[in-house]
Amino acid sequence: MLCHFGAAFGIAWAKSYPVYVALRFGNTSFVSGGFLSAFVIGMELVGPSQRRVANIVIEMFWCVGLFMVTGIAYLLRDWRYFQIKISSFSIIVALVIDL
Repeated sequence: MLCHFGAAFGIAWAKSYPVYVALRFGNTSFVSGGFLSAFVIGMELVGPSQRRVANIVIEMFWCVGLFMVTGIAYLLRDWRYFQIKISSFSIIVALVIDL
């Protein structure tokens, strides 16, 4: 989570394209790994007969998150402020996980 947080906030202050691409690659890798492990754990907690419903519910939350990102992007037109705002949600997630 700390690596994701660092890469996500570093993107907003990247001054060159190679640094931006490297941080973006790291951020994507950390997010993909976190989502994949959380998805597998969620599917293991649900019985085999209810996995289809659990998958649909998880993907519905994913779609709601995408709609929220669209609204935030509309309100924050500068991509650096947008990156800082969406990265700040990882702080909330880290605090919730640690509790």
